[in-house]
Amino acid sequence: MSAAARWNSREFFKTVALTTLMAALIWVWAEGESVSRVSIACRVELQADPFGDLVYRSDDPEWRGNITFQVEGSAAGIAAARELRGQTLRLTAGLAGMPVEPGPNRVARLREAIAAIPELSRLGVVVVSCEPSEVPVRVMRMITRDLPVRVELGRTLLLDGEPAASPATIVVRMPDSVLVPEGAQAVAFVSPEELDRVRGDGAAAAGARAAVASIRMPPWLAGIEPVQIAPESVVVSFRVRKETDTFRIAAVPVWFGLPPTEDVAQWTVEVLDKFVNDVTLTGPADQVGRVRSGEITLKALVELASDDLQRAVRSDRAAVDQPGPGADPAASGVISRPVTFLGLPPGVTAAAANPVVRVRVTRAGRASAEGLERPASGL
Repeated sequence: MSAAARWNSREFFKTVALTTLMAALIWVWAEGESVSRVSIACRVELQADPFGDLVYRSDDPEWRGNITFQVEGSAAGIAAARELRGQTLRLTAGLAGMPVEPGPNRVARLREAIAAIPELSRLGVVVVSCEPSEVPVRVMRMITRDLPVRVELGRTLLLDGEPAASPATIVVRMPDSVLVPEGAQAVAFVSPEELDRVRGDGAAAAGARAAVASIRMPPWLAGIEPVQIAPESVVVSFRVRKETDTFRIAAVPVWFGLPPTEDVAQWTVEVLDKFVNDVTLTGPADQVGRVRSGEITLKALVELASDDLQRAVRSDRAAVDQPGPGADPAASGVISRPVTFLGLPPGVTAAAANPVVRVRVTRAGRASAEGLERPASGL
């Protein structure tokens, strides 16, 4: 074969290969651009952020946000759209089909809104239908109001000056249909537990304090939604007045306690002095007032150690003759022990003219086990 013939043969095969490659590329492109249709089931969520300009609520109690829409487009666009199946799409103000006029029974046109969401609009597909095609919604325009903060303490305190909240105002986001009363305020409530925490104990109970207070929703906002307040808590500063008070209690009941290592069935304990008389409480006036009002009840506790029980029995034995063979030795005696006052509020002390009580202890073969701590009355 001549050189010219060989050259022509190579050119022929090159032309055929190039033509075949171009045809394949055109076919692939055409296949990707061919129009097809697919149904996609997903959920939609109406804009509910109270910090947005508009908030939507469905007026159809049966609708749970489930929709099915059909899209039409290229194979590539359809493949990307299929990724939205089962996902939650958010419908916000500003999308086509979403109403912007506040009020109830507005209509959200879902086909238009779905087509406008960024997840679909960038795919180049067309939303041809949606089921349901529209839903009734309530549209609420949100506004911001600044409310001054008023402090409420969970318990009365003697203060120098008024408590102050920081920040002194809070921000409330609410629908513009809410009527704000004249002189409306937010309440910062300091719980009794928080007051006890920051008060401290003893002499340290007086002076400057800072407590965390939670913001309580004003009554005129009850049942209104959506409502958002910020911040939800504030710092309350106050100065406790250094003022003490005293209170006399005529009689405080006496309880007794046994060690957990003792078998209570082996001992009978009788408190001979049922009450500690003339008990005087001294401490911060507000804390003493809690006892005076009956909010707190005190009790006196005499704790008996194992040595106390044995000592009481031995003290009685020493006073009698040695028993004869087979006789039952004496197993009872009386001891005196000081009491401890329980239930005192923070910073309050208790004093009694005679804080010592007498207790009779008997070693018994049979006794009812009624617990490690019992009232002197046996109740």
